[in-house]
Amino acid sequence: MVKKLKTVLNYIKWISILSLLPVILSFGLYLQISDIRKSKNDFNISEGKIDIVGFTDRVHKGNAYRSFSIKTETKVLFVKLKKNGNLFSFFSKDAQVYNRLFANLNENDIVKIYHGPPSDTQNTIDIIQLEKNNNVLIDKLIHDNKLIGQIKFISIILFIYFAFPVVFYILSAIEERKVHGR
Repeated sequence: MVKKLKTVLNYIKWISILSLLPVILSFGLYLQISDIRKSKNDFNISEGKIDIVGFTDRVHKGNAYRSFSIKTETKVLFVKLKKNGNLFSFFSKDAQVYNRLFANLNENDIVKIYHGPPSDTQNTIDIIQLEKNNNVLIDKLIHDNKLIGQIKFISIILFIYFAFPVVFYILSAIEERKVHGR
């Protein structure tokens, strides 16, 4: 009786642990989709004259348990506005995008930056959209496409998570039929 109870409790423990993954990933999907559905006006706005434009390393420190936090560094374009202590950053894999931005952004140009909230884990603030004289230089669509990529990745993980047991069950049923000759 005690052995059966321990077995049942062990099953309940593993089922509860394994059920957390889809809940966490589904919440991540919800956050990504709600971020895409936001209009640019729903983000923070900073407006002013450009003080400095250049490249810097965006340092992102993971906020996991202190001894296991992962630190990543990425080379990004940054914009610093006068009378604003924040560094706003933009990442692109395409060097032509950086060249176009450098050609269009000069010191003392007046720009409007739509950005996310400051983060304790990052030394810069991500640019969602950047406008100069009502011309969009960095479009929110770029930010949305990055989120869509993350949504696809999370969806694939969820699909594999739920499909694997089904495939395993089907394969074991086929194997059982072969063994028993049905």
